[in-house]
Amino acid sequence: MDISPQMQDFLARALIVILIIILTLFFRRIASRVAYRLINALWRVMNAVRHHDSTRDREIADAITPPLRLLIAIAGLQLIFLVVSLPDIFADVRAQVINSLGAIAIFWAIYRLVDVATKYLEENERFAALDHTLLRFGKQLLKWLIVLIAFIVVMEEWGFDLAGLVAGLGIGGLAVALAAQDALANLIGYFVIIMDSPFKVNHYIEVDDEEGFVEDISFRSTRLRKRDRSLVIIPNKTVVDSSITNWSRLNRRQINMTLGVTYNTPEDKIRAVIKDIHDMLENHERVTTDRKLVEFVEFGASSLDILIIYFASTIVWDEMQRIKADVNMKILGILTQQGVSVAFPTTTFNFDYSADDLLNKAGRITNTSIIDDGDTLDLER
Repeated sequence: MDISPQMQDFLARALIVILIIILTLFFRRIASRVAYRLINALWRVMNAVRHHDSTRDREIADAITPPLRLLIAIAGLQLIFLVVSLPDIFADVRAQVINSLGAIAIFWAIYRLVDVATKYLEENERFAALDHTLLRFGKQLLKWLIVLIAFIVVMEEWGFDLAGLVAGLGIGGLAVALAAQDALANLIGYFVIIMDSPFKVNHYIEVDDEEGFVEDISFRSTRLRKRDRSLVIIPNKTVVDSSITNWSRLNRRQINMTLGVTYNTPEDKIRAVIKDIHDMLENHERVTTDRKLVEFVEFGASSLDILIIYFASTIVWDEMQRIKADVNMKILGILTQQGVSVAFPTTTFNFDYSADDLLNKAGRITNTSIIDDGDTLDLER
């Protein structure tokens, strides 16, 4: 059976296209391995004397692998276009598609490498003096610039007049500004937080009746991770308009407590308890040398109140709670040793008449039983 030259040409082109697709899929599959080996070899040449971290090579390779796979797919697509020989009418569109995808892949790789570079600066001891919050700000700003530049490059590739586009947007600028008031306020709040620096990432803060560790500061919001691991997202506008307590900026934590003892406690026992608690705080290894206060301050509603104030030598909440628990256990031991009881709320009722007088005023009651908590009281009058 004879095959026409046209059919032979078609079959040849089809086989080449299939081969290109197979090779493209193969190279995409090994892209991560190839990228790692190339980066590792490059670093070894540049750092022939100094030792380098291979973990960083893996992070860089992981960052550029997705864009690299896209570039391989673009190269395969370009070869397919050349083999298929599309009509000239599609030549410009083909070039625009290939160039746009290539630009996107390159800027995508740069975008992902920003995260690797930021992580390197945060973890490297040589850059320990750098403010991590400013680093994150620089990372976010750089990412926005990369996206903006990529957008401009792609739009210009397709022949759009960006100057005219900006002018067109200016016509509806007022409406957009009105609709984006909150977004703009949050963005301004972000810059206020960065410049004023009331807190940083990983600081423990209290703001707007919420408290937790600062997990991230973005252009729109600040994220707090609470102790129960729930995530609170607070708009930056709310943050800058609220009072902020930054517990991480303390060098110690003040602990206040009121100890109430029973009213029948003798004066000498109270003095002994106050002295023993003060001595215990003076000798406690996790209580600072700052002035301590242990004083009998008030006649409470149900107790004689002793005010105790001291400073724990930590700013970490969990450690502070452990110090507080240890001090409380020692106070409990002092009370037990001195034979002093902790008071609890009680109420005393005083009557101007005896029980007999009350019964007489209420009238004669005969053979009446009152049941109280399972006990029967017989009243015979």
